[in-house]
Amino acid sequence: MMKRRVFGVLLSLCLVLALIPVAAFAEDAVQTISLKAPYTTTVERGGSAEPGKAVFELEVVDAKESEESYADVTYSGSVTTNGEGNYSSEMTFTGPFEQLWKMLCEGAIVKQVDGGEEGWTYADEAWGLVLTDIPVEMSLDDVSPEINSNNYKLIILPVVCEGTQYAINWEAKPLEEMTFTNTYTKSASEPTNPDDASSDANVSALPKTGDSSNLTGWLILLAVSAAAVAGAVVYSRRRKNARE
Repeated sequence: MMKRRVFGVLLSLCLVLALIPVAAFAEDAVQTISLKAPYTTTVERGGSAEPGKAVFELEVVDAKESEESYADVTYSGSVTTNGEGNYSSEMTFTGPFEQLWKMLCEGAIVKQVDGGEEGWTYADEAWGLVLTDIPVEMSLDDVSPEINSNNYKLIILPVVCEGTQYAINWEAKPLEEMTFTNTYTKSASEPTNPDDASSDANVSALPKTGDSSNLTGWLILLAVSAAAVAGAVVYSRRRKNARE
């Protein structure tokens, strides 16, 4: 009986030891890694108004595989700008290596989100991101090297637009970063001549009675009164000269 118990314990131990490599391999298979692609967002002024604070985001608009095949992959690319200039940021992809590979091995198309804010003309540039492995030195003991972000990188390639379709230019030289240009087209409502503006302001400040129908009559009466005064002055001078 004792021998059977010892044998059973040894057998269980062997099974546990045999399953350890399988568990380790399964853990590697679902290992989560992060990959980054740098980009620069440029803000230009197209009108007389100074661009204010704005947020620009990136999105994946096309990938060869279906979205279900990389459902656990998350990505983010956002930058906050304030005025004209260049703003640097990174687009980050995080998820299980297998899903990242399916999403990016044949390239994914990235564009800027059209936020629809009034006064902005959003960037229409598109870029292709391709996941590739980096050759690493391996020793004889590295039968199954650990999957990590250092062994892989995202290559940035230009994109050719054919109507509403995008195609990665595989023959182009990889670029160091993606670039997006946005233009603020609003103009400030300022008067061209400050004197005109002050004059208009004075005119607008005058009280309005709401009745201008008697204006002509008053002007005629004023002219008649002036003529009467002038006539009296002339008549008085003539009488004075006659007496002398």
